[in-house]
Amino acid sequence: MNIHYASPGLPEFYSNHRSAWEDFYVSERTAFEASGLGPETSILDVGCACGGLGTALNERFGCTNYVGLEIHEGAAAIGALAVASFGGRVLSGDILEGSQILKFAGLPQEYDLVVSLSALDWNADVRDNILQAWRHVAIGGALLMSLRLHPNSCHLDLEESRQSTTPHNGGGDEFAPYVIMSVPAAVEFATRMGAASVRVFGHWGAPSATAQTPVDRCIFALAILTKTTVVDPEIQFLIDGPGELVEQVKSLNARRS
Repeated sequence: MNIHYASPGLPEFYSNHRSAWEDFYVSERTAFEASGLGPETSILDVGCACGGLGTALNERFGCTNYVGLEIHEGAAAIGALAVASFGGRVLSGDILEGSQILKFAGLPQEYDLVVSLSALDWNADVRDNILQAWRHVAIGGALLMSLRLHPNSCHLDLEESRQSTTPHNGGGDEFAPYVIMSVPAAVEFATRMGAASVRVFGHWGAPSATAQTPVDRCIFALAILTKTTVVDPEIQFLIDGPGELVEQVKSLNARRS
């Protein structure tokens, strides 16, 4: 089961941050720019906090067909009010129960773009979270998610790698798993999912100073997985980092094929 976060610091922060287009990282804005978004694009935002991404995508692309899903009840309530102005929806609940939540709300099960920024890998059931999000991607659509990767080290457990849900407030009240997945495990997982193509953009850097994790460097990545009827994915790693690391990561896909 996933952790149902309840810290008041989380909605306090996200009700005032990451709600305008310019608030998002350059890498995130670049990925959305390349995704062909428009007013008719249907979007499911998993772990949407206070719906800030919905507001930003409406501002930049005119997107109105936006649904957010947030496990923190207080954040979801704020988000529902924030996106209502352009017709968006934010629902409270766990992605592992996403199908039932969407059905109960009378909303579609599949979306052109399922997005999750710093959410799918900030909870207990990472692989199941990703699989459930993938099930809501329509054929011809894509899953856009952030990940932390390492060439060979994998840390999925809250006890060995974690971060406060509110590091901006000094933290300490609630902790989320600071999940780091090895690149070989990520390649194998994407292959088993049946993605038609996978593009991974990222940079090699130090973990957050507020994270408690055994690695001193990891790849902060944005992955775009497209869904078609093709089941043998082409996987591209476009990583900004030391040459040896880049070659090591790229060689994994060559060995896979």
